[in-house]
Amino acid sequence: MTRHELECAIRDAILRGESAYMYMTHDETRSFGMAVTLPSPQASGTYTQQRTYATLEARKLADEIENTPLPSSRQWD
Repeated sequence: MTRHELECAIRDAILRGESAYMYMTHDETRSFGMAVTLPSPQASGTYTQQRTYATLEARKLADEIENTPLPSSRQWD
């Protein structure tokens, strides 16, 4: 999943009013999942304003996801 695809998926989940987004990734031998708590969607304003808010929040969450290190293999042995 590219950074843009991640941001779009999170943005769309915020706009749908979902409470969490499940991010999955993997390395050579294992898969990892991370539940990301989503903010509430903007309730007022035009759709453009609501979408802009969701996009900005999605960017922040994508930054957090990218900066979260994967657990080392020693933690799982």
